[in-house]
Amino acid sequence: MYLDYMAPEIVQYGYLSSKTDVYGFGVLVLELIAGRRVRCSGWCRVDPYESLEYVVRNWFEGTVSNIIDPRIDVDSSFMTRFLEIGLLCVQKDHADRPTMEEVVSMLLDSSSLTLPVAKMRERITRERSNSVSSSNTVDNSDPDYDYNTGPDEDFISELVPR
Repeated sequence: MYLDYMAPEIVQYGYLSSKTDVYGFGVLVLELIAGRRVRCSGWCRVDPYESLEYVVRNWFEGTVSNIIDPRIDVDSSFMTRFLEIGLLCVQKDHADRPTMEEVVSMLLDSSSLTLPVAKMRERITRERSNSVSSSNTVDNSDPDYDYNTGPDEDFISELVPR
């Protein structure tokens, strides 16, 4: 059994929700984009470059080119959109994840739909601020942690037609 595809609420609490499968789907989407495994580093010891936090950090910092498999020859805005859909699916709190119906809608309607990533960006900023203020020392040698809270601007994914 691969824990990487299991939602955190199942692994930690045995809680099954209607959005549990959305998490596994999101991990799969992220793996397809990255061209390698994207693993749960919350409860598994993994290579930092395979961790979900690595993907989130690079998206947050605007360095999605570090995530996307260079062998994929597709428009970067198209890949960024799929990356953001994957990230919406793997949010820790199941209440924040979209339903599969919403995911399918996001995948099919790529011409006009703006993804709801501003709330996710705000939550990540808040979590990073909390982790900085709650820690007495900052270990800058650990590549899996970045204590920079990033830009304060609102981020909304814009689609560019082909």
